[in-house]
Amino acid sequence: MAIHNTPAGASETEFLAQVSKLKVNPLILGGALYNSGGAIVGSFGETPQLSLAQVEKADATFYEGTRYDVAWLADELGRDYTLILRHDTSFIRGKLLAYIGRIVGLVVIISAFVTLVTMLVIEPLVITPILQLRRDLILAGEVVSKEGEIPDFHCSSIRRRDELGEVIMAFKQMFYQVHHAIAQRKQAQKALKKLNEELEARVAERTAQLAKANAEIVALNERLKAENQYLLEIDQMKTDFLSTVSHELRTPLTSVLGFAKLIEKKLDDVIFPAVNTEDRKTRRAVEQVGGNIGIIVSEGERLTALINDVLDIAKMEAGKIEWKMEPLPIEEVIEHAIAATSALFQNKGLRLKQDLEPGLPEVIGDRNRLIQVMINLISNAVKFTPQGSVTCKLSKTEHHITISIIDTGIGIAPENRSKVFDK
Repeated sequence: MAIHNTPAGASETEFLAQVSKLKVNPLILGGALYNSGGAIVGSFGETPQLSLAQVEKADATFYEGTRYDVAWLADELGRDYTLILRHDTSFIRGKLLAYIGRIVGLVVIISAFVTLVTMLVIEPLVITPILQLRRDLILAGEVVSKEGEIPDFHCSSIRRRDELGEVIMAFKQMFYQVHHAIAQRKQAQKALKKLNEELEARVAERTAQLAKANAEIVALNERLKAENQYLLEIDQMKTDFLSTVSHELRTPLTSVLGFAKLIEKKLDDVIFPAVNTEDRKTRRAVEQVGGNIGIIVSEGERLTALINDVLDIAKMEAGKIEWKMEPLPIEEVIEHAIAATSALFQNKGLRLKQDLEPGLPEVIGDRNRLIQVMINLISNAVKFTPQGSVTCKLSKTEHHITISIIDTGIGIAPENRSKVFDK
């Protein structure tokens, strides 16, 4: 190469003149020479499109149409220069196109030959059996739709052990299964028709029986209405009796309770203080009389409460229960119920905890009914709490006042919680 014949101490101009001689090669159209500082020394012939900046970015070649630019770096030249040459690739391009044309022609010839041979081999092995199978499928569809006899299929004579043979075998099995299912369906339809006729006869018979039974039910219903009316009258008589008896009992009981309280007050205020209790027998008699009077008052009040409960039941059954709705402080209701049940806590050794939020507004309700409900709740909590405590909690939410009775007892079984408000 002319570059290597250039003396090592040659100037840039001499080196450029030497590399310009490369243009005598018909494949080289021109070039550009750059020194080590990146400045262009000069160019000759057709200027390359590839620049030194692109070469420095590792793009050592450039291709466009019939032009091909290549960079020769300093270590390849053996000089402190970079040379970019432009080559003419039209000659190579023509040879490449001719080569590609020969390859394409050869591929077409081979493909045509392979296709022809394949058709000659595959037609009797694959295409003909597939066409026969297609005709058999059409014939099978006609037989199934018209429910005819099993035909003689074209593919019945084919005996193959490859995939197509498996398809043909599967088709024949499928057709026989479908044909058998159709035959069974016909038999089932006949049996169903017979059963339907028998069912219609039974329905007619049952209809007559039901008409007769319906007449009996109507008559029985009339009897039940009469019996129900009689029971309603009996129930009303019971309600009236309870109401009458309760009123008749409460009137004398009120007098007895009033006189008992008056006697108790007189004994405590007048008679007992005047009695000399230094004598032991006298003191015991005084204590016994005082205790008996207290029992009379307590039992009288309890009997009055029972009579009131009976009256409430009668009013509920008659739909005439009366509610005395009035504003009242709910704290007093809770405190009254706690005071009434305090003896229960003492007898069982349970602790009574109070968690009453202060400053609560008044509520609208029936005072006595609310007290009764709270006493029932607290008593029930004490009853089913063998040890521990019962907490009465009173708190306010956004729109309501919540009363909670919390105990450490066994609680209500989950399966019974939905039945709490059944009665």
